[in-house]
Amino acid sequence: AAVSVRIPSGTPSGDTALTVTGLTTGTSVPVHVQVAPPAATEVAATAEDMVYGTDGSVSVTVTSEEPAQGSVELYDGETLVASETVTDGAAEVTIPGTALEPGSRELSVRFIGAEGFANSATTVEFEIAKAVPVLEATVAPGTIVVANDVATVDVTVSADGFTPAGSVGAFIGGFLVDAADLADGSTTLHLGPFDSVGTQDVEIRYFGNAHAEVVSEQVSVDVVKATPTIRTKHVPSKVKVGKRARFRVVVKASNLTPTGRAQVSIRGEVYRIGKLVNGRVVFSLPRFAHPGRKVLKVTYLGDDKVAERTVQHVIQVRRR
Repeated sequence: AAVSVRIPSGTPSGDTALTVTGLTTGTSVPVHVQVAPPAATEVAATAEDMVYGTDGSVSVTVTSEEPAQGSVELYDGETLVASETVTDGAAEVTIPGTALEPGSRELSVRFIGAEGFANSATTVEFEIAKAVPVLEATVAPGTIVVANDVATVDVTVSADGFTPAGSVGAFIGGFLVDAADLADGSTTLHLGPFDSVGTQDVEIRYFGNAHAEVVSEQVSVDVVKATPTIRTKHVPSKVKVGKRARFRVVVKASNLTPTGRAQVSIRGEVYRIGKLVNGRVVFSLPRFAHPGRKVLKVTYLGDDKVAERTVQHVIQVRRR
């Protein structure tokens, strides 16, 4: 009689003793068989350098007498990073972009052979660079008043495959003027108030972290002069022909004390120019020879922070 016996998977190679038992007779007979060893394999792997956040890959080749079948696993120490099926001696294993930290990496490459193929292993080395994120900064408003207004800068930091964490800062002339932590890749910075007029160039800088490089973006904000208010008053309130009167000019601006000079013009000609003290100046008006409506043009000539402005003042000159 003849029987067919399937050798169990995983049976060691070499001489193996099997016991064959007849189902009807119950007779057992020892049978010795020679189990052939699995085909030897040799695994090789290559990898391109990666950038954190962007998926990478390891190309695996397994050589053997026959096209190798099985699977391959990548380990960082004892941590499984990725795996893939080996078909006809080849596999392309994808490494998730955030699976490994930036730096020099060495992974263990382990081929697990299907039935008839021996296991084998190797290592693969590559570099993972920090990501270069994209920084976007938007200033609003683009024009603010000296010594008064504050501009905001909405900042967003993004990168492929992940959201950068960390903080950003605003620098003017190399000096840090504001800083804030990112929340879900965004935050808001504040600029001002400024104590001088002109265009302020601002560097918005992301300070980077373990996964992302330092990047920066230039923005600017225009700082303009404040617009003053001018109050005028003549004393006495009733001015008569041939009598002198005093004329007071008060210049004010929010959060500022205007300096410089103011001038009074009568009938298109400059009559007096005076220097402001604590934002005020007093003029002595001429004796008006005729009654009637007299229009004074009052011009504040401005300074380095407060803009020029002109107003009119009317005096009704009465007869004696």
